[in-house]
Amino acid sequence: MFKRFLKDKSGSSLVLVMICMSFLILLAGAVITTTVTNIYLKASQKTTQENFYETDSILDAVAAGIQNESSEASAKAYEKALGEYNASLTAAGSAMSDKYAKDFLNLMVKSLTGGDTYDATKTNYKYLDSVLLGYLTKDQAKSYIKHADDGTGVTKGDMVLDGDALVLKDVKVIKAHDKQKDYETTLTTDIRIEIPKISTDAHSEYLDYAILADDQVIADNGTISAQVDGNVYSGTVNRVANATSPQPASVKNNTPLAGIVISGGATLKINAEQIITRGDVDVSNGSQFEVGKSPSSDKNAQLWAENVITSGKNSSNEVTIDASSYIADDLEINGEGDRVTLKGKYYGYNYTNDYTAGITGNKLSTTAAYSSSISVNGYDNQLLMKELNELVLAGRTFISKKTNVGETALANPDIELGESLAVKSSQLSYFVAAVKDGSTDGFVKRVQDLPANNSVTLDDGQAVPGFGKYSLDAKDSIPCFVFNANNEEYLFDYEAYENRIGIPKKNGAKQFDIKALITSGAISKTTPLKLYSRYDPNVSANTIKYFYLNFDDSKAASNFFNLFYENSSQQTVYDVVNKTYVDTVGIQLPSFGSKAGYLLSSGNIMYSDENDKDANGKAKIKLKIDNGGQTPSSSFKTFAEQNSKLYMSKQLALVDDYDDATNSPKWRLYDDSDSNRGDDTLLKSGSADGTNLFAKLVDASQIKDTRIGVYSITKDDGSNSNCGYIVSDGDVKWPEDYTAKGYNQDDPCFILAKGSVTINSNKFNGLIIAGDDVEFATNTTVSSDSESIEKVFEQDKNSSNPAFFNAMKEYFRKSVSSSIGTKEDQDKVNNVSFENWKKND
Repeated sequence: MFKRFLKDKSGSSLVLVMICMSFLILLAGAVITTTVTNIYLKASQKTTQENFYETDSILDAVAAGIQNESSEASAKAYEKALGEYNASLTAAGSAMSDKYAKDFLNLMVKSLTGGDTYDATKTNYKYLDSVLLGYLTKDQAKSYIKHADDGTGVTKGDMVLDGDALVLKDVKVIKAHDKQKDYETTLTTDIRIEIPKISTDAHSEYLDYAILADDQVIADNGTISAQVDGNVYSGTVNRVANATSPQPASVKNNTPLAGIVISGGATLKINAEQIITRGDVDVSNGSQFEVGKSPSSDKNAQLWAENVITSGKNSSNEVTIDASSYIADDLEINGEGDRVTLKGKYYGYNYTNDYTAGITGNKLSTTAAYSSSISVNGYDNQLLMKELNELVLAGRTFISKKTNVGETALANPDIELGESLAVKSSQLSYFVAAVKDGSTDGFVKRVQDLPANNSVTLDDGQAVPGFGKYSLDAKDSIPCFVFNANNEEYLFDYEAYENRIGIPKKNGAKQFDIKALITSGAISKTTPLKLYSRYDPNVSANTIKYFYLNFDDSKAASNFFNLFYENSSQQTVYDVVNKTYVDTVGIQLPSFGSKAGYLLSSGNIMYSDENDKDANGKAKIKLKIDNGGQTPSSSFKTFAEQNSKLYMSKQLALVDDYDDATNSPKWRLYDDSDSNRGDDTLLKSGSADGTNLFAKLVDASQIKDTRIGVYSITKDDGSNSNCGYIVSDGDVKWPEDYTAKGYNQDDPCFILAKGSVTINSNKFNGLIIAGDDVEFATNTTVSSDSESIEKVFEQDKNSSNPAFFNAMKEYFRKSVSSSIGTKEDQDKVNNVSFENWKKND
């Protein structure tokens, strides 16, 4: 039975079918589950990717905004560095790179912080969230996570200076999925901004100079007519402060403060882009000086000088300056019959002696040397300015008498007047009295010289200085003001002085009231009259003490002079005196009319009115009142400070932005004996502190003998020619020293001399660098030849025994290479990257 049961197979198929069906059902379920899971995973992956890319694109937008800022900053910094390199003859490639890096960082820090400036000693800054938000759309901005509030409602993140890069720390965005709101992506990163690299091997405009004289450029003989086509520098290294006569042997022509000397009837014309001197331009004794633009450039000439001075009896000097003139101190026309013509722009930009932050104060300088003006001090002169486009006179004229030969030097103050442009006779309006020892005449009296039976009493509660009364010559109770001068007591009979001036009352009130001016402080309360002493035995056996009104308010001084000139009973006499200083044409001001330009001054300006002439056909002198008070505006302060800084930099190294100038707190070179000097002050002579240009350009220890030679050079047009060189440890004469070696004086030449260079030829092409003077001894034309000088430098550099290349300082040697990047390269910089990137952290 059991065997039959085993053999009976009925129903097994059903079981097998059921097993198979179960397997198929399980398999189908697994497939369906896998498929659904896969679909879900793909959907999740798509959502993740979409959200990540959307979140990442927000960071990309932030980076793109920073990159745009960086590209713009790079282009601006590069353009500025290159512009200063080209226009200002920047001395070194490394200096250009440093300047570019500083400007780039400053622009980026300012942009990202909302106004902070870059500080090389500072490594931590705060960037504004609002700046980064500004790079995003409204929808993108919703995802940006701001930093903690600093308590003022402003949110900021940390930014650090890391080597040559700025790093914005913890820039964070969170983006929720647009459809699946419960899903979001967080991205956090730091953003690094590298300083772009620039090419710094640039052609040097030192090569565009014809003359670099460390002391003076001199034309001092009536037979000389010289012309320079190329830039000129003179350094006044032998400058002598407060010099007396006779001068030291190192000083030529009794002009220790002059950098460019034209005297004895000589003529000098300079056509250039840059004429720079540490001292004065001195034109005397029937000489002619002319400035115009370079024949090889469309740029107008720039003249940077301390003063422009004409002088000499019956001199008839001729000065024509067609340039942008930057004059630190004055234009003084001291000769007789001189004619000075100004064209282009004239900036007398200084009004204070020290531009240190917080020192300038609210008043103009009380020292003549630091106050720019124009004065006509000689007789029968012309000052023609009709072709000026701009005229700026930041300071005032002064009574600042130089000691004459044979006259005992006395310590005298500078006495400030109320005019920015004036003739010498305007000083008369401020004059009060001259007192000799023992004198009691006039409006000022020494108290101790009053007769014994007379007295001076001060008003109740007053002390010296103060108002009081005195008695003299049977007159009692005469109002006066008592003050100290030079450790002695003087009284000022101000009412008698007012009567002498004779300015009438207006509407019953005094227009000129000394007591009111002293009380208000317009005239100094401590020293209402300044004492100016003079001792000259040819004039008086005793010292003469001159007293002048001492206005403590510059605007009050200007107003007084206008009032005096228009209303004083002395005006007729004053007019007669005035007219001896200017000829029929006189002082012509620009009439700007519809053309661009401006006239800006801190004081009154005197001029000749061609439409109002006297019986002799002379134009009457009148005033243009154009003073806004004694406090310069903020914009004018910036203008004056910047030009003072530029002049200092150009004096030191010909450049607009030089470290010694940039780092100086005062932006001014001083004379050795200047009382305003500090230990950190640089000198005008440069002889004591090594700031003279020759020391910057040349390693003088390398020049131990005289070397003269010639190189064959190939010019850019493919032509071959010779270019010579003279290197001397003493003086050089051109062309004698060169032709004595058998060379052709027509060759362009590079002259490097520790001493002076004298030009005895009708022409010289090339570059002269002299440790002393460059002097013209005959009619000549001196021209720069930058291509030849650049080629001869390359030849000497590659020589097995260089004659001069090693003697030149490192930055000058580098500067003869002539490749430079382009501004377009800087516009395309890609220097912004992410680091420390984190997702969902």
